[in-house]
Amino acid sequence: MLAGTTQMMFLNLLTGLTYVKSGKLRALAVATARRLPTVPDIPTIAESGVPGYEYQVWFGVIAPAGTPEPVVERVNAEFRRVLALPEIRERLQKDGGMEASGGTSAQFAALIASEQERWGKLVRETGARVD
Repeated sequence: MLAGTTQMMFLNLLTGLTYVKSGKLRALAVATARRLPTVPDIPTIAESGVPGYEYQVWFGVIAPAGTPEPVVERVNAEFRRVLALPEIRERLQKDGGMEASGGTSAQFAALIASEQERWGKLVRETGARVD
């Protein structure tokens, strides 16, 4: 890349989709494992020549340690109920290319643990550090 002639950046779809659809940005690839229904013509990074590359943004709600389990279960049930509403699912997909999902607090804890392991391994292998 020549400095000053072109720029490349990573954006989440929620931030970048409006610019891509307006033609102000050109999307080269998505970082997910498969193409997104919102932008099916944009290939994945793996399809573009970097096999095994996958990065997915996720969101969740975390309660303070010691929150009573019935409270955690109730909040979780309400989030899952709202995320299952067709209008919410459609809006998240249309506006942000996001797939709404929900699960148990144990499943979310397992996701967090697997992400810590995955990215921790990458940091250890590459020697990455914050200066």
